[in-house]
Order: sequence, then C-alpha cells, then structure tokens
Amino acid sequence: MADDEDVCRVMSSENFDEVLNLVWGTNVKEEIFERWSQGIVSKDLLGIGFVFSTVEPSALIQKHGGPCAIIASVQAFILKNILFVEETPAPDNWRQVADEQARQLLVCSLCEMLNNVKTEKFTLVFLRDHLVFTSCMTAERTDTKSEECASSNSPVKEGQVQCHALEDVTQVIKKNIAMLEGRFGVLLFLYSVLLTKGLESIRSEMEDVGEPLVDESFGHGSQTLINLMLTGYSVSNVWDSSRTLSGLVWLLASETHLTVFFSQERSLTGSESDRERGLRVFKSHDQQDNGFITSDQLGSVLEDLDLVSDPEYVSFMKERLDQDSVGIILLHNFLTEFFPGEDMLADDVKPFKAFHYNGLGLREEDGTKKVMYTEGLASIEPSDFSRIAEQQIVSCLKTKWPGVWLEWEGKHVPSLN
Repeated sequence: MADDEDVCRVMSSENFDEVLNLVWGTNVKEEIFERWSQGIVSKDLLGIGFVFSTVEPSALIQKHGGPCAIIASVQAFILKNILFVEETPAPDNWRQVADEQARQLLVCSLCEMLNNVKTEKFTLVFLRDHLVFTSCMTAERTDTKSEECASSNSPVKEGQVQCHALEDVTQVIKKNIAMLEGRFGVLLFLYSVLLTKGLESIRSEMEDVGEPLVDESFGHGSQTLINLMLTGYSVSNVWDSSRTLSGLVWLLASETHLTVFFSQERSLTGSESDRERGLRVFKSHDQQDNGFITSDQLGSVLEDLDLVSDPEYVSFMKERLDQDSVGIILLHNFLTEFFPGEDMLADDVKPFKAFHYNGLGLREEDGTKKVMYTEGLASIEPSDFSRIAEQQIVSCLKTKWPGVWLEWEGKHVPSLN
C-alpha cells in the first residue's frame, strides 16, 4: 500500500460552511457572489475563471468588480515569474506568450501561492462532478454528500483533494486547469488557499475575526485577504514599517479596485539607502502616518537607527528640531537634519519603462473593452514633499517614490478604478 504522503486523497467536504462564513459572513448577497464567480459574461458564456486576454496573452481578464483581490494577486505572481524567474516557460519577448506557455505560467503561479500558505498539507477545492483524476489521486468516501460550492441557491457541489507534495499539487492543477478557467474558478482557488492555510491558522492571525474576508455590502476583498494572497499571512499589516518594501511588481489600490504596476528596471530594487531606512524607522514610530512624531519619541528613533542617542544629545536635537516648542518633530525636518542631500534612490536611476495592468480593461471608442498592458516612461526625481500629483495612479506611486512622474504612451491613461 502506498504511503499516505505519496497519494492525493479525493474526498467530500466536511464543515465547508465554516469556509463560506469566513469568506462571505452570515448573509452573502447573490449579486456579490455572481461577481466573484464571474458568472453570466454573455448569453453564450455562463462565466469565466482565470482566463487570459486575446490581445495581451499574459494578462488575466476580470469581468466584474470584486474579485480583483484574487485576480490581481495572481496576475502579480504571473508577471514576477514571466519577467524574473528563469525556470518558467517565458519567451525572450515576454509579451509574446503562447497559449500553452500562459497556462503553464498560471499553474506555476497558483502552486507558488498555495505553497506560500501551506501549514500541514495542500487542500484543493474542485467541482466534484468535473474532477479529472491523475495517477497520484485516490478516491475515498464517495458516498458522502458534497457541500455546496457557494451560496445556498447554487446547485454546484464541490469536493476536496488533499496532497502533501508540491509536485502532486502541480500535477492535479495542471490536469484540472480547465475547471479553474471556467465559472467558479476564482472561488475554487480562494477556497483552496483558505483550506491549505487552515481556518484556525487564519483566524489566529486576523485582527478582527468577526469581519468576513469579502465585504458584505460592496463585495470588496479585505486587506487581510489581499495580504494572505500576496504574503501568506492573514493580517491587516504585514510588516508595518519593520522592513522596506522593495520589488519590481506592485499592487496599487484605490477605494474600489486593485491593479498592478511593474517594471524591469532592476535598479529600483537596490539596497535600502540610509535615508530610506531613516524614513522607515520614523514611520514605524508615526503609526497614524501624521508626518510627525512627538519630541519624546526622538530618542527611540535615533536608537533604532544606531545614531547617537545619549540624553544630552537627544535634548539638544529636540530643541533644534522643535524650535517653537510645540512638542512635535516633522518628518521633513528630521530627514533634512540627519540625511541632508540624500535622494531616496541612487543617482544612476534613469528614466525607465513601466507598465500598468487593469483586469477590467481599457474602453475603446466603440465601447468595447480590451485588457492589455499600458506602457509608459517613468522617472524618479529628488524627493519633493510639496509637489501634488495630477494623476491618481501617480499619487499612489508617490507613497513609495515621492518624486515619481509618468508619461504614458498612446491615447489611454490607465486608471486605478
């Protein structure tokens, strides 16, 4: 007999109501569920899951508002893998991805995200009546009634596949990728992430276990859900200024939507400068993001930065930085005093190509929408705290690079919404 860890067990669900309650709360609206299941795309298409654009082969399509917390997160992993991971099946011209290559990138990204959250074993959720078996799978308890996949009005039944090895998970997902490309595909992956992480593990990390992962009124994914997808931790703040955020693929958030900004300019991921570290540590003591700390906090900030922090020096700097004796020290004054003349990035960062992805697409003159990357030229100038951005997307990027500006190619200016 095969060892338990050498097989993937196919079974009916048990206590799936806990998963549904964690995601939707006690009363899911049918309209919100329909958006998340990406149902009723047209009279000929009942729904889609993870499906790529016909005009941008590596860009996922989002048909309705709501599931961007999942779709944009998966898109970010796809872009990371296609641009920066040599082992993935990407062509030299990364925008010319063949259909089969795109599918392999999707499988690779989904498996990576599941591996990020795994605690004990992988638990994959599929539509039981459509499950395609692989050589590593064995069925049991087939006479047990399956739970419903989603809302109380849905006739769709789901089952679970439990695996221990990532290689087996990859094989199962690859064999059943068509199911993830169809209606409920986004939800099936979401439920798989939650069960692979473990419901108790998720609750132990959540700030408010009473709040569902999907907003009951508007259907937006919570910050906790977004962080779980990106980092594997179901928390509202991942590092909370304890480390610098660096990378070449970024999720941008508006009040209602998530999009992806990315570049191949590797100099953006350089080591943290002294000024960046100073900014990060200052903000860790400015929890409300007010742009200032109290004068009494200065000693702790200097100590965390390994700067001179003896009482006499701290007292002198308090008077120097708070000359009006109002009891606060402004961020701008702090950076100017301790890191004069230092830019946030090295001087050799020249204008670079940048791209923006919005799964909801760009509207053409004829009213149709196309999901494709918008290309632009970006530059990061010396920090200017008084400069006001003209574009919403630039305002968002300025939270990372205060001196950034963007000039987009073509007639379309991308939107965060």
